Amino acid sequence: MATELWDQLPHETHIEYTRFLVFRNCGVRRSLRKAFARWIKDQRGADAKIPALPRTWRMESTEFRWHARAAAWDIRNLAMHGARIAAIHVNTLVLIAQRNLEAVRKSKPGDDAWVDILHTTKVVAEFLSPEIVREIEESQRAAITEQSRAPLPPEQPQLGIGEPADESASQPVDGPTADPDE
Repeated sequence: MATELWDQLPHETHIEYTRFLVFRNCGVRRSLRKAFARWIKDQRGADAKIPALPRTWRMESTEFRWHARAAAWDIRNLAMHGARIAAIHVNTLVLIAQRNLEAVRKSKPGDDAWVDILHTTKVVAEFLSPEIVREIEESQRAAITEQSRAPLPPEQPQLGIGEPADESASQPVDGPTADPDE
């Protein structure tokens, strides 16, 4: 008995369910033609010629509500894994942007790498909505404000450039001074 919408239905044969699984696993841009092509290639090999979509596939997809069941599968997976996938995607973009910044610092316009840098910048920029840019600016302003409110570190003795802080410099050369009360 099916417990989830995408599980095998009681009146669905194993072959019908297998065809549904091929359809379901084609991803969010799935289509009957795409699923059938994958089915044929799995059965006959990667170079197999794909015949016209059989009527049975259309009938089964309607009778067993393939589109609704696959959509339920997508929604469940997005709910379960969406936040983690989004976080991974954001981390990937951060790494790309950091590497791009390193490349910018090492090169100049006209260098061979410059075209790649511009292309990478364009790709990363496509993910930056005006809202995200505003949030980044606000968080940077908040961080700067917090830094300006932080107490300054204690004053350090000012030494000449390259001059070591030498504790012995405060001691007399001939040794410690004798205490007059002794």
